[in-house]
Amino acid sequence: MPFQVLEDPSNGSYLGERYAISYAPSATILSTLVTHPNVKEGKLLGVEGPGIPNAPQEVSHIAALYPGRHLVVDAESATKERVSSLVGGYSLIHFSVHGQFDASDPMLSFLLLTPGSSAENGRLTAAEMFALPLQRNSLVVLSACETGQVVVTSSNETLGMIQALLYAGATNVVLSDWAVNDESTQIWMETFYRQAQTHPAPEAARLALIAVRKKPEFHSPFFWGPFVMTGK
Repeated sequence: MPFQVLEDPSNGSYLGERYAISYAPSATILSTLVTHPNVKEGKLLGVEGPGIPNAPQEVSHIAALYPGRHLVVDAESATKERVSSLVGGYSLIHFSVHGQFDASDPMLSFLLLTPGSSAENGRLTAAEMFALPLQRNSLVVLSACETGQVVVTSSNETLGMIQALLYAGATNVVLSDWAVNDESTQIWMETFYRQAQTHPAPEAARLALIAVRKKPEFHSPFFWGPFVMTGK
């Protein structure tokens, strides 16, 4: 359960409204994360996945914050090979795609991209994310379902997309703990990037949570609670 959905019974406020919360898989991993990504000055790669109706609008609105410093890969050309070859040139990677967590084998959890051929299903798995050539101290945002879920092994090691992306070079990763709503996700994401122009990433995530919760139709924690900031 993410800490941001814990409610103060004395006044009805939530922890995520009052504090900028970030997570780490372990103290060991946290100690290797030295600096924060520069969200304001970074270069953005925006990836639109197949079957996401709001993806073009969400990605285009975010890309507008980075004039001359962004590349948008539309769903038709967002193959695993192309995306993997591009990520090294950008410090901000935004995926607006479908995601699925595999509890039986967390390393097979995946982001769904466009199949590049009949022999390739378009699934970018957590195991493959370890090899992504991410820039050091980059930010990766997964605007997708269930990307933040992990399994803890008997040796207390956590397995999932979080660890893969941090090991690949990211300093901060935004993921979701459960299936998300398209409209509330778009509000969260656009607010996050806008606020990150003038605030640290964890504070921008807090302000994004508040922006979603202010909408009467998205007042429930289901809509604003799944997104977690992991890393520095």
